[in-house]
Amino acid sequence: MHRSHRALNRVVLCCIALLLAGMNSFAQESRGSITGKVIDPLNAVVPAAKVTVTNVGTNVSNTVTANSTGYWEVNFLIPGEYSVTAESAGFKTLKRTGITLNTGDRLAVDLKLEIGESSVAINVTADAPLLNTTTAATGRVLNTQDMAQLPYTNMNPFALQAMAAGMIFTGSLQPDNNRALDHAATANYDSGGLGVGTNEFLLDGNPVTGTNGGRAGYVPSSEAVDEVRIETSPFDASMGHAIGSYISATTKSGSNELHGAGFWQFQQFRWNATPHYTRLAYESGLANGTVAPGTPEQASGRVSTPGFGVGGPVYIPKVLNGKNRFFFYVSYSHLTSLAPPVATPIYSVPTAAERNGDFSALLVGTTNPSQYIVYDPRSGVLVSSHVTRTPFPGNIIPASMLTNPITKFYNQLYPLPNNPAGLVQPDGTQNFYDGSQGNNDWFPDFVNRYDVVISQRQRLSGKWYYNHRFSDQYDWAHSTPLKSVESNGLYRPTRGGSLDYLFTLNATNVLDLTASVSQYAEGDKKPIDYQYNAAAVGLPTYIDQKATISGQDVLPWINIAGMANAASTSFVGAPGLNQRGTTEQLAAKMTTIKGNHTLKYGVEIRRYQYGSVNPLGNSTGYYQFSNNYDKQADNTASTATTTTGLGYAAYLMGLPNSVTLDSNDTGFWSTPHQSAYVQDDFRITSRLRMGFGLRWEHEAGTTERFDRGLEGMYDFSYIPPYASAVQNAYASLLSNPANANNSAVQALAAGMPASQFTVAGGVTYLGQKYSNYTSGTNRVFPNVSLVYQLTPKTVLRAGTGWFGDNFNALAATSTRTPQNGYSQTTSTIITSDNGLTYCCGVGAASNMGATNIMQNPFPVLASGSRWVTPYGNSLGSGILDGQGFTYYPRSYAPATEQRYSLAIQRQVFNNDMIEVSYNGGYASVPFTRSLSTLPGQYYNFFDTRSSTVDTAMQATVPNPFLSALPAIQSSNPTLYNYLSNVGIFTGTTLQVQQLLRAYPNAGFGLSETNAQRGKDVDNEIRLVYHRRLWKGVQSDVQYAHMWGRQQWLANAFDQTPEWQLNSNIRPNRLVWSTVAELPFGKGKAWLNNGVLNQIAGGWQLSWIYTYQTGALISMGNLYYYGSVDQIVQALNHDQVHGQNINMWYDPAAVWTTNSAPPASFVGFEGRSAAQPNTYQARIFPQYIDALRSDGIRNWDAKILRKFTIYERLALVLSVDFLNVTNHTQFGAPNMTVTSSAFGSLSSQVNSGRILQFNTRIVF
Repeated sequence: MHRSHRALNRVVLCCIALLLAGMNSFAQESRGSITGKVIDPLNAVVPAAKVTVTNVGTNVSNTVTANSTGYWEVNFLIPGEYSVTAESAGFKTLKRTGITLNTGDRLAVDLKLEIGESSVAINVTADAPLLNTTTAATGRVLNTQDMAQLPYTNMNPFALQAMAAGMIFTGSLQPDNNRALDHAATANYDSGGLGVGTNEFLLDGNPVTGTNGGRAGYVPSSEAVDEVRIETSPFDASMGHAIGSYISATTKSGSNELHGAGFWQFQQFRWNATPHYTRLAYESGLANGTVAPGTPEQASGRVSTPGFGVGGPVYIPKVLNGKNRFFFYVSYSHLTSLAPPVATPIYSVPTAAERNGDFSALLVGTTNPSQYIVYDPRSGVLVSSHVTRTPFPGNIIPASMLTNPITKFYNQLYPLPNNPAGLVQPDGTQNFYDGSQGNNDWFPDFVNRYDVVISQRQRLSGKWYYNHRFSDQYDWAHSTPLKSVESNGLYRPTRGGSLDYLFTLNATNVLDLTASVSQYAEGDKKPIDYQYNAAAVGLPTYIDQKATISGQDVLPWINIAGMANAASTSFVGAPGLNQRGTTEQLAAKMTTIKGNHTLKYGVEIRRYQYGSVNPLGNSTGYYQFSNNYDKQADNTASTATTTTGLGYAAYLMGLPNSVTLDSNDTGFWSTPHQSAYVQDDFRITSRLRMGFGLRWEHEAGTTERFDRGLEGMYDFSYIPPYASAVQNAYASLLSNPANANNSAVQALAAGMPASQFTVAGGVTYLGQKYSNYTSGTNRVFPNVSLVYQLTPKTVLRAGTGWFGDNFNALAATSTRTPQNGYSQTTSTIITSDNGLTYCCGVGAASNMGATNIMQNPFPVLASGSRWVTPYGNSLGSGILDGQGFTYYPRSYAPATEQRYSLAIQRQVFNNDMIEVSYNGGYASVPFTRSLSTLPGQYYNFFDTRSSTVDTAMQATVPNPFLSALPAIQSSNPTLYNYLSNVGIFTGTTLQVQQLLRAYPNAGFGLSETNAQRGKDVDNEIRLVYHRRLWKGVQSDVQYAHMWGRQQWLANAFDQTPEWQLNSNIRPNRLVWSTVAELPFGKGKAWLNNGVLNQIAGGWQLSWIYTYQTGALISMGNLYYYGSVDQIVQALNHDQVHGQNINMWYDPAAVWTTNSAPPASFVGFEGRSAAQPNTYQARIFPQYIDALRSDGIRNWDAKILRKFTIYERLALVLSVDFLNVTNHTQFGAPNMTVTSSAFGSLSSQVNSGRILQFNTRIVF
């Protein structure tokens, strides 16, 4: 074993040394190659023939000489139309034209010369080859004609990845999930059933994948893109960094002629079909009077995207004429989406009377007036050990109590009620309908590219790009002086660029050097927040003094229970960028042709960087008001009171239930990545070629610039300073004679003897032992492929390769070097006795009104400061004591997978190709396993509820961790103060199930990622049909049938994974696309003359049909009566859904009556009292193949008409009918067996029919 490892290491080191010696390296490639042989009439090779490959658009040529085998090859060609000329003494000159090179293509163009004088030229126009005779890669290319002629939404070229066989859509077909500005939704595709890692997004071969979990970091407009190539299995060692698909877009480039287009894409929402449940709600509203007659069924809104793209030679009068040498292409677009709110914009706002403290209206007309009584916090007294209060007379707060200093400012936030008929409730809630609320997005995009021919041997290409999304959504206060405070203000600036230098060293060696950078950032942009600070709203100036230090002296945030608030807590806090991810890459790439071999080899340097550039948090405080201290008593049941009225009353009185202020630090993480590879294309015979590749990837562990964060590992050898005290307390608990008959204590004695109860382990900080989160990876990924041309019209292709995911995906999670200790929240303790006395200088409750908490919300602490400052790494290994932790071992490695393919391509007739293939994959995935799981012996394994197990496990015993704090109070006061706020060290009791778990000082919740490797398996049969444009029709069919399985841990205590259905798989996916020129007009079969030609000519129809099986429904751990084989019949989907489209399954499959079900019943246990308890082992499978959500059945169509104004100027008008049949794809059904809505459908995950209008001026 060790000898084989050493041998492998020597091979890798030799490869690296060879690559470095040549100073050559390679990155993912979007350009193409044209290759071939020069032969004579007898098929003998013609060595030393001169071959010239010319780009028709730019007139830029590459000249090479055929080698001794007659072979020639030209690489690094941008997509476009080419001609190839061959010359040799004694032969006529041959010129082949009409050769179209797509992104990443490797075309084989053999040149057969005729004997004669070279001055005699033979011109041959050839169709592009239908068969792939050069590589075994799987995927699809869509060119600029496809993007212009096929119907798809919002000019997002990466959305076309859905049209490749083997790609699975895993997101939502809502239109706002597939725009170019939706970076995350653009990545909602998996390659086959191995949905265990990220896809790699490339622009001109350079990475634009975001550093936040695999989303597309930059999405260009389709106007700027010439082609998109989707490779599901590339079998090429130059392709790395991901285990998903490789989606590569190639930007357009200029040519010798000025060309381009101006365009405008437009949608008007009222012309679209109303979504299913929106229509049902509208009809119901008309019937019950909550919707006024004449109200439009579909809300108004529009999406407008004007723009242009233009390219040509760079021309500066009297200075530069760039024809044949210097080219440019520039594209700009600006999407504006003014949409109706995502949800019904109904809110609760204070009435004019309530703003003056008058809540008397709540006692009139409400169902239960006692819930709305506001109690005087000054009257709190102890009654039977509970603080009890008396109500304000008449439910009116006296003016002397309305002393909150921030009320005047924040009352501006709330519009006055408009009391929408049918929506406003008797208690005044839902009294404001914001029909003019915006759901708006703005998205400008700019791309410019330049190509320079320095000399016959040197080329230079560069580009830079940017786009940014700004959203204004959820702002219910937009009509007030504080407009945009409640808006999300989402801001996503994205930018980047690349530079490429190509140098032809000689006829057989070409060097390409590239550098690129791509940056994705996200945050919010709300200038109004910087217009106000704490003092401006009425709070003390000392808050601003602190906030100024961090540069975040902004508007404080409030939250009033029972009133309109921020739509999401993610909006709460100081505005700014909360993340900025940058991918940098330096690469060189070399191609060498030697005999029958074409070698690609090199090294590549990439670095992922991620920064939380804005500390965010609530730098001037977050003040929350509820009914904690103005309800009747501290033990008043939630059903006997409400926050309606009481929350706002607490705000008026300046009586918060929570006051916090954050002191957060920034973080800057970096993950370096180096790779080297060699790939050999070996042409064994004219019909047989093989590919061999080896890729080495080294990814160092993630670091933080200033070591502000934890290492991934867990130090099991660390002994906390309180360990012996806690262990002794536990031993005393078990040995105490008074507990001899205590069943809970005896269960602990049997299951966790004192000798096994160990308090040990802790985390470590970066820089203490290691400088990186994990040690990183060193991995080698080989591939091998074969292409054999059985006959001129039949090709066999096969390949297999290994791929590995990277830490980029890891960086998207909270496990990116956690920064515990570097951010700290100061939380004011409002009261320690449930409202008898209060903090902040108030003292006795009776003093409320005379003074107010909000006048001094952060009093001076015992430390002498008002603020709890971050601990940094001063707490060392104890920073997470008493808290759960998932650690990453030093050896952590992301997922790897092997992909394999066997395909037969057959050309049928002259213009059709059929391919049948088997494709599969096998993935090794890191599993996270709990090391503190409750052993399986304490679970119920029967299929009926057992209260005995839960009772035993939830029994309580005295908490041995209470001894921890006294043990360290004097020796470690800093740790003492910190742990005093951690529940496990202050609670009087613990449950038995807690103390039966390992690693108690980790909060009984220690887990390890990579504890073991699980497996995913994918199998696919794919059928591809392609008809190239012939007689005005081009068509493609991409079908995949999939099956597979995956491993999982059914129970937390399971030690070995078991197999189940693969949830990533959709068994059937079909995509059929067609572009058809209607047979009318000039050059067509009918109506080709006169006026009818002008009317009927130039029309084109295209469509995309998509079918995909629905996702598996994840089943809970349920009690089920009968055989699993009977479940389909019991749920009765076909009949139930056929009778009522809003039902998916039969509710009769759930037993809900009080009596026990009869023996003949088949279905689920639905009685709440009979449901599985907490400690129930899983007895029902998570997935059943027949139980799936609704699938995709979608027709998109386009009607296009081209008006030729003159030869080089045309007007193109088209309409996209997206979801032309208005088919509803339902969301997952309600599968809660205790709900009366079991089996029902309540959501739609696609859009209704959309009309999208397109206007283009093409020149």
